Amino acid sequence: MGILSASAATAGREALRRQLTRRRPDHIVPRQRNNGLRLAPGVMAEFHLDRLEQQVEHLLRQLERLRDENASLRASQEHLVAERAELIEKTELARSKVEAMVSRLKSMEEQL
Repeated sequence: MGILSASAATAGREALRRQLTRRRPDHIVPRQRNNGLRLAPGVMAEFHLDRLEQQVEHLLRQLERLRDENASLRASQEHLVAERAELIEKTELARSKVEAMVSRLKSMEEQL
């Protein structure tokens, strides 16, 4: 169960890619250098965009895994709470039976 459909995710990535690869004035964003060679502005933006996209995809996978784990833990907790309530009820029933037996034994003892 994904947060976005594949087409919506692709459209979002493309919109982000267009924003990040848009050319800005050189005095606002310094030129990127790689081993003393100047890279075209779009190359570094594309590299950063790809890395950002990988990080976002990793986070989405992690989010999905955590949601599944959370749902599993909640179901387990719900089951354990129900089981605990059942055990408490059985314990109370056993306690009342034992108390009734003790009362009968005391009354039998008094009759002797």
